[in-house]
Amino acid sequence: MPKLSNKTAKVLLLVMLVLSGVLIYVGFANYILLEPCDRSPSWSPDGQRIAFSCHKRQRDKQFYFELPCEGPCSGVDSQYGYEICVVDLADARKKQLTHDTYSESFPVWSSDGTQIAFIFSQPGANANIGIVQADGSGFISLTNGQGDYGIPKWSPIDNTLAFLAAPAGSIQYDLYILQRDTGKIRQLTNLGNISDFNWSPNGEKIVLSSYNREEDPSISIVSVADGKIARLPHLGSYQAPVWAPDNRLIAFAAGKKFPQVYIMDTSTQEIVQVSKSSEVNEQVFWSPDGRYLAYVSDFPLRRWSINVIDLEINQRLIFERASFVSPFLQWSKTNDLAITQDADWNRDGFSELKIWLLNIQQRTLTPLYIPFPWKMKIENLFPIQETLEIILP
Repeated sequence: MPKLSNKTAKVLLLVMLVLSGVLIYVGFANYILLEPCDRSPSWSPDGQRIAFSCHKRQRDKQFYFELPCEGPCSGVDSQYGYEICVVDLADARKKQLTHDTYSESFPVWSSDGTQIAFIFSQPGANANIGIVQADGSGFISLTNGQGDYGIPKWSPIDNTLAFLAAPAGSIQYDLYILQRDTGKIRQLTNLGNISDFNWSPNGEKIVLSSYNREEDPSISIVSVADGKIARLPHLGSYQAPVWAPDNRLIAFAAGKKFPQVYIMDTSTQEIVQVSKSSEVNEQVFWSPDGRYLAYVSDFPLRRWSINVIDLEINQRLIFERASFVSPFLQWSKTNDLAITQDADWNRDGFSELKIWLLNIQQRTLTPLYIPFPWKMKIENLFPIQETLEIILP
């Protein structure tokens, strides 16, 4: 073998490094390297971007994915707080949209993907609602600080924004509607005890969770057009029910000691119980195509499992994993289940965000965040399978 000159050897070494870098980039391009203290991920309507709260403390760090979060990640209570960031799933590039002294959290996308609404505040102050364009321009405050405001939610069909608001010093929340095109805000309810809500897929109704004087939650449906309220049977839910794509069925968890999961026909008020267990069942989410119903079960001794009911074949899949600690569920636009473990403490005393995508059909779990990219791997899961006898209303 002929001996290479020093110049040729250096050129070959450079080519090898470049090729290695390309391979590393291609290998990591399918993973979103979020930082340990990032949280509140929200998928864009087209499924191509994720908005999230990025920790101010980390934004100037280089090689951030190798470093744990240094101390508590407590949002508004932290002297650092959060900004709103967006990551593009195509190339894993992140962009910070806000640059200010506020702490911003819980971003939500408008139905057309052009705007992001969020909560912002400063330590010791009430929360307000802001909006920024998806490219980071045009930040505006929708509220003036003369009260307290809950997480906003966009209509799925237009740029109408719904949110909860309470007078200053009060916890009596009601529902308000902002027509983004006109800037007009109108009060939709006068209940004073709303805890959560969700839009119907056609944008015509909103389902509410509220409390009566005995502190028992109840469910109501309000018409967006005229504010008329229809109260459903007294089977309450702390989390607002979620709508099926057909605008008829809703699903929710209800019960005091061991909440169970139910499906209700809002037109006939017929109710079907779909879980029967001695665990705390919560966080019910319907898949975009209506086939799957997912929820979280909290077992004794702090063990959590992800339950997915396939309503087409009446089968429940129970996914258990030791690292699922108080997970939060969302469905991606591709019908994968996004599982977020939001800011829990790891063994080293650092706060970490972990996000996985669970492919129901293939039974695989793909990490979207991991502190060390070279340890990334896709896991094959083997869920417990149960045959159900569910007759939908």
